[in-house]
Amino acid sequence: MLMVCQDFLDSTESLLSSHPNNPTGIASRPTSSRKTARHLLREFDAREVRRGIDTLRKRIEKHFGDADEEQISHKLVNFVCQECQRAYERTIDRWERLIEEVYPNTEGEKPVEVAFTRADVQAGFRR
Repeated sequence: MLMVCQDFLDSTESLLSSHPNNPTGIASRPTSSRKTARHLLREFDAREVRRGIDTLRKRIEKHFGDADEEQISHKLVNFVCQECQRAYERTIDRWERLIEEVYPNTEGEKPVEVAFTRADVQAGFRR
């Protein structure tokens, strides 16, 4: 499901770059509608993001945690986790910018909102 959300973000940003004069018109397309954006973002609440981060951390620890020297291994795992956290935070920034430009709050429309915050991401990577 995460890939679907990322693909939606990428394709909508691509549409935005090719139609910079009419960003809200992008929301009228069936593949990038407000309803679709709301549905995708609703699927990724804080609990789902934490679950994904936990799975990612386990994979990172499995892949990078078996170095010959424990100290090097620990530093490498921490470094990769920090970079992954930054990637999550950049994705939040991208969503917030897209929402502001393509799906602004308008009267009579349900708002498009990211259901998790930077604090949720930071808490997930702190565990």
